[in-house]
Amino acid sequence: METTVRAAFQRWAAEWQSGGPTRAFAVRDAATRSLVGGCELRIQADDTGHVSYWTGARNRKEGYAAHALSLLCRYAVSIGIIRLEAHVATDSGASRRVAEHAGFTAQDVYTDESGPALPLQLIHKLV
Repeated sequence: METTVRAAFQRWAAEWQSGGPTRAFAVRDAATRSLVGGCELRIQADDTGHVSYWTGARNRKEGYAAHALSLLCRYAVSIGIIRLEAHVATDSGASRRVAEHAGFTAQDVYTDESGPALPLQLIHKLV
């Protein structure tokens, strides 16, 4: 697991250094500076972006993810992103509430060649 985590951090650092399409942010507790989660923006070619967010199990239901996602939306606007998508598992009510708190609205459950039951697509139109 440590190798996987180190590889992710190296990939995120390389993306920032090269101006690549992925922007990852650490989420820290303001008082203790401890790492509590993260969020990621994956910039698409058409001035849209895909987002993801996560919080450590011990820090869930404390508002970190909602606050981080709201800040990520503000950052996206500042770099010219006009629309964001979050793909949330249909059975993940907490993750859906985080996205909705940040201004995302549900569009539909989408399918691909493997069939239905893929995540719910939530959209945030920034402009």
